[in-house]
Amino acid sequence: SSGINAEWPLRPGTNEVMKKQHAFLNSVSERINILKVVIRRVKTRYNSLLLYFGIDPVKHFIPPDEFCRVISEFALEYRTAIEAVVLEQEKKRKMRKKKKVPTATLR
Repeated sequence: SSGINAEWPLRPGTNEVMKKQHAFLNSVSERINILKVVIRRVKTRYNSLLLYFGIDPVKHFIPPDEFCRVISEFALEYRTAIEAVVLEQEKKRKMRKKKKVPTATLR
């Protein structure tokens, strides 16, 4: 299916260097075929991820590096916003504690 021959033919009477080259070419062709399968699966999963986020990869393809940058920036902004909300809640809590001074100690 990939077009790369998994077994390179070995001529009879070849020397040791040729045998090593033959083994190397066989190994490389197997690795290339495996990488093609992996790349196809990764692309399929990435397209599924885009669909999950509501982006149609056929109509509007976003390169993976750009998509990851957007997600990273969003996470940073989200974390900053959450920290600001928590700080504001703590300030309000402290202000409430200051206002709730017991009246018995004021006499």
